[in-house]
Amino acid sequence: MTSSDYDHTQLAAYQQFLQRNRLPEHYLNEAKQWFTPLIRSLYRYIKRQPGRTMVVGISGCQGSGKSTLADYLCTSLEHSHNISAIKISLDDFYLGKAARQTLADSIHPLLSTRGVPGTHDTQSAIELLTQLKQQQSGTLQVPQFNKAIDDYEAGKSQSIKLPVQVIIFEGWCLGAEAQSQQQLEQAINPLEREHDADGRWRTFVNDALAIQYSELFSLIDLWVMLKAPSFKHVFQWREEQEQKLADRISSKHASESQPDPSQNEQTTHIMNAEELDYFIQHYQRITEHCLSTLPDKAHHLYELNSHRKIIDYSQPLELPS
Repeated sequence: MTSSDYDHTQLAAYQQFLQRNRLPEHYLNEAKQWFTPLIRSLYRYIKRQPGRTMVVGISGCQGSGKSTLADYLCTSLEHSHNISAIKISLDDFYLGKAARQTLADSIHPLLSTRGVPGTHDTQSAIELLTQLKQQQSGTLQVPQFNKAIDDYEAGKSQSIKLPVQVIIFEGWCLGAEAQSQQQLEQAINPLEREHDADGRWRTFVNDALAIQYSELFSLIDLWVMLKAPSFKHVFQWREEQEQKLADRISSKHASESQPDPSQNEQTTHIMNAEELDYFIQHYQRITEHCLSTLPDKAHHLYELNSHRKIIDYSQPLELPS
């Protein structure tokens, strides 16, 4: 990136983007190379259908760069193309601790862990996306889940000014399809073999995916996929996310003259390697299923190498008109 590529306001916006995501400046050159076709397709869609709000779904395994891409797209659309855009994460619709514990007590203990289908408030997500697409004035409040405490914080939300032209909606299981009963029968990792021997947990997750999530996914107009080489890279990428979370917490505490004593290791727990290995096994089945079934259903497909660098780009599915 050179300063001549942008005016003063644009340059400031992109610099803030880099700072938010802790990225080097050369990221902007790579992003411009790979994501320009995607941004152009969004721009053309909006110009052809003024007054309509477009929902872009970004799918990809944990740590693949979905939130970074969502932030970049919003920054570029807003500051380089004068298109109002917001980003929303499926993570912000997790059920809180108490609700997940109720599922754990009544259906299966593994449902106390956030993330798999069945542990989101899909109805609230559907209602919000529908309202964002229809409402032309005012503001809306979007809840924000705090992963560091694994729950919601009172008063923490994102305020959205309407109308919005593009909604960037990202989530690790967006677009995932339910499996057949035959596919569910065989346990695929130690977590399933030791803690879900009868398949009750994975059947519940699969049923949720088939019903509530398919309705949510139907609201998405255009699909983007960040495709990992394989599931084995998820551990490394997710470990990097944990470290970033730890760094953010450390930086926040260092900047506070009187740190909140409640924000200790019990409330802001960062997973170690053993805990992380156990955690990501919850997502292996659906992640591997997505890697094999979703690429052909993406309008924009980005293939990643082991270092999360894009190595190929294609448009498997015809772009919406």
